Amino acid sequence: TKVSRAVAELERRRWLTRKPDENDRRIEHLMLTGAGLAAYREMVPLAKAFEQELLAKLSAGERTAITNGLGALKEALGKD
Repeated sequence: TKVSRAVAELERRRWLTRKPDENDRRIEHLMLTGAGLAAYREMVPLAKAFEQELLAKLSAGERTAITNGLGALKEALGKD
């Protein structure tokens, strides 16, 4: 699956590690490594800048519509 390939790539880069669950061998716990945390911290400002660049291209009404739509999706998924 795409998720399995993504996890394998992050593991290859040594950004995360897998640990089998002690009680359920179907479950693997994924843990961010120090290198993974450093990469994440480096990417966050880039992602936020990209988001701002995209949002700047939209009108206030379009930004409101996106915010409302994402809020509706979040609510439909039962996330707080």
